Amino acid sequence: MSIALLIIGISFLIFRIWLTEFQLKDELQFRRHYLSRFLNYYYCLALISSFSWDILNFILISETIALIIAIIGWDIPFFVKFKEKKFFRKNRAWVLIERATLHPPMIGTVIWMYLSGLKSFVDSSNLILIVIISIILGLLPYFLFDQRWTKKYNAKGIFFSFRWEILTIALISLIITVVYFLGPF
Repeated sequence: MSIALLIIGISFLIFRIWLTEFQLKDELQFRRHYLSRFLNYYYCLALISSFSWDILNFILISETIALIIAIIGWDIPFFVKFKEKKFFRKNRAWVLIERATLHPPMIGTVIWMYLSGLKSFVDSSNLILIVIISIILGLLPYFLFDQRWTKKYNAKGIFFSFRWEILTIALISLIITVVYFLGPF
């Protein structure tokens, strides 16, 4: 276990919890418990473990497609239109930092994992157990805490209800990852 990753992971986890649950509680409101923010906590735990926990590595790898969609569909437009947002006047700098530390570090880490060899981060001999636990850890917070699901938030997505689109993207990303780990790629 790397002491540097341990320190970075613990510091980043404390920072992210403080930022989303306390500093930006009013600005983020129910968005504090969106799936991406839980994935970010799992990312911190993966850092703390120096990427030695297959389940956390698998969660991070399996949600890459969802993270890329989030960066393209939400983060980039958020940054482009940020000056127009009047709602974030109180903590503008912290809101920018929160968004910048949400998806980009995870995507950067998955790129590093890809360049290092994704299969070296997950023992595929235990893939069935890893997938089952990953589904439970990955989706349980979505069903329990994300108000897009718990409050039956029915905002229109591109194809159907936004909450179903998020779940569909997460499951497609998971299936692609399982196929990758099972295949000769």
